[in-house]
Amino acid sequence: MQMVNVLGPVVLVMLLGSVLRRSNLFEARAFSAMNALTYRVGLPALLVVKTATLKPDLAGALRIFYVIAAVALACIVVSFALAHILGLSRPRRAAFVQGAYRGNLAFVGLSILLYAAHEPSAGPHIETLGLLTLGVAVPCYNALAVFVLASSDASQRVAPLQLLQRIVTNPLLVAGLLGLAFSLVPLPFPMLLLRTGEALGQMSLPLALLGIGAGLDLGALRRDMWLPLAATTIKLVVAPLLGLALATWMGLGVTERQVTLVLLSTPTAAAAFIMAEQMGADAQLTTHIIILSTLLSTFSLAFALWYAF
Repeated sequence: MQMVNVLGPVVLVMLLGSVLRRSNLFEARAFSAMNALTYRVGLPALLVVKTATLKPDLAGALRIFYVIAAVALACIVVSFALAHILGLSRPRRAAFVQGAYRGNLAFVGLSILLYAAHEPSAGPHIETLGLLTLGVAVPCYNALAVFVLASSDASQRVAPLQLLQRIVTNPLLVAGLLGLAFSLVPLPFPMLLLRTGEALGQMSLPLALLGIGAGLDLGALRRDMWLPLAATTIKLVVAPLLGLALATWMGLGVTERQVTLVLLSTPTAAAAFIMAEQMGADAQLTTHIIILSTLLSTFSLAFALWYAF
């Protein structure tokens, strides 16, 4: 498999986002708006058309989700223990733990899977299986983030009803359920909706990668390296290896292992910054973890592609 052909476009588009941001052609809020458009419109549209037009493998997606959820919980336990040993303050501990488990499944993971889907070694319907997994895993990550931040006493501003509302109204969860509903109807998916959804979905991944690249700031990272490196090690080394072991032990199929390993090899999600800032955790530490894990994820994703494909 040509790893360069899969990973290369992702890296190059991210670098382009960094160049565009520093050239002052676009303001920072323009990239924030693009991220919101991608998350609330582009990716949900892609999820709807993919799940509505192909027979969804719900059992496979659930098996992948079980592995991802188990790995997330294990990373939370490990990072909490390490934060306690290091004597981190509550805001820094909250940011550290969130950064160590929460992967960028929607933007980076999905981009890799869609590029990899064109390779001969990719499993059948790998993109649909990945999208279905995202529809369950992303809301789960959001819920875990709230509990992690609240348990660290970073803030008490999120009530249980607010948490439940965020989960059930998550755009990817709603889109996944809508697509599944369409797939169960014994009628062809309307061509007008299909082409509209495909057009919106095709715009989402490049915009997402441009937004990630625009947020890179190596200067700030150099002043605070060791703690982001520890969180990144858990995220990019411990999580993929543990996930691979669990997937093998549970007997996941080839396509399921491919999706699992790619998703667990992704960097810390950019959305972690929003949650950290909102709930009083150390937003600067979160930013540094996102930057470092994004840069080093080229190695973890290269390993995932080499091993799984």
